[in-house]
Amino acid sequence: MSITNEIPRSLTVADTTRTGSARSVIARYFRMWNDGDASALHKLIALGWVDHAHPDWRTTADVSNAVVSAHVENPERRVLVDAMLGDGRLITVNGRIATRDRVQNRVWIVRVEDDQMHEMWTYSAD
Repeated sequence: MSITNEIPRSLTVADTTRTGSARSVIARYFRMWNDGDASALHKLIALGWVDHAHPDWRTTADVSNAVVSAHVENPERRVLVDAMLGDGRLITVNGRIATRDRVQNRVWIVRVEDDQMHEMWTYSAD
C-alpha cells in the first residue's frame, strides 16, 4: 500500500486553497495531522472547540500535543480525504486514516464559522 501526504485528486485546487473557504480550513487541519506541524492550529480551530470523538481535546494546546504525539508515534500515518461535501457551515468529509498495516474508514462532519472549525463529529465502522 502506498501512503502519501498529498490531498487526493478528487479535491480540486479551489476546494483546498480558496482563502476563507470552509473546505480550505478543513484541508489544512487534516494536512496538519499528516505533517505533524501544528503551528497554524490557532488559526484553524476556534475558542470553545469541541471534538466529540475526543472530548479531552478542548484547547489548541490539547490538540497540538495530540498532533505532535501522533506524528512522533507513527510518522507514516496519513489522513486521506476522498471527498468534502457541503458549502455552508456544515461540511461532511469522507476519508480514511491509513498506516502501513491498516486503513480505517471515517466520516467527519465539521462545523465551520468565521473561517475556523468550531465542532467535529467522527463516524467509523471500525
